[in-house]
Amino acid sequence: MPDNAHGVPILGVYPRVVEISQGEPPQQGWPVDAAVSACGLDGLEIRAASVRGFMHRARNGPRQDAFAIQKGDDDSVLLVVCDGVGSLQLSDRAAQLICDTLPGLYLQTRDWNAAIAQVNDRLRELEQHEQDATGSTERLMASTVVACRVAVTATGATVSYARIGDVEMWTLSETGWTPLVGAAHDDDGLYTTRTSALPSSDPVALIGEAMIDSGALFLFTDGVSVPLSMGKDVQDALAEWWTTPPDPFTFARQVGFARRSFMDDRTAIGVWLTPTETVEPVPATADAAIEPPDEDLEGAGEEVQPTSDPDGNDDREPTLVDGTDTAGDSP
Repeated sequence: MPDNAHGVPILGVYPRVVEISQGEPPQQGWPVDAAVSACGLDGLEIRAASVRGFMHRARNGPRQDAFAIQKGDDDSVLLVVCDGVGSLQLSDRAAQLICDTLPGLYLQTRDWNAAIAQVNDRLRELEQHEQDATGSTERLMASTVVACRVAVTATGATVSYARIGDVEMWTLSETGWTPLVGAAHDDDGLYTTRTSALPSSDPVALIGEAMIDSGALFLFTDGVSVPLSMGKDVQDALAEWWTTPPDPFTFARQVGFARRSFMDDRTAIGVWLTPTETVEPVPATADAAIEPPDEDLEGAGEEVQPTSDPDGNDDREPTLVDGTDTAGDSP
């Protein structure tokens, strides 16, 4: 599989867009271009990465995706992936605020709707503060979000999730990719980019639960999920790469793959179900008697020289209207 001039893996037809430069130095307060994380619990192995897309590099804009991983209760883990709306200049701050606050609020309320309502209020306060500071009445920020709680069970893992907007959840098994929670994608290469986002006057989340017995669960922004759903070459490549959890730096490089017409930021969290090992107790044995050293042995106290081996052998820019995204990075 070829790489572009910057070492990014290329999928599909080789387009000129994949040779876009790395961009100018960031402005003050921008998120880093790439964020990477790796962790695990008994029965789970987790990787996460968020990478600034070609479009934001070309237009000298910040990465507007974000993710969060936080340990929950009862050996569970909370995961959040956010996709800031690119047409609004402070959407990176909206995405980050959601990631910073939603896991903790969920642990307090044990209710996704209640937690999202509180996050929505904080976002509206932040946007109002920025509007007052700039004298603007225009929308300044918005973000979609998918969040879930994953808990290991005797037969796999339970997933309790909440979703607002076009971020998605997929599973990967021996039979391939399956959308768990996702937007509709058309086979003709077109898809709707109309989506809801936070903050909103009336946030309504899709809430649900699922059970996974093997394989892996993934949370994606549409920078990954849309090319995944539309291209068999992408499905095959990502399935081959992610059958087992790669090291975190390889995972980040793979998340940032280049493909024609898809230039948005890329964010993914992968959760692999790993079998837990049962350690058998070692039976107790009687301690062997230890003979004291014989001080009269010939040569006692002399230095022993070690022997040596005789051979010497000693790693899109969407627009938002009333909380609804109406245009995107579709081809």
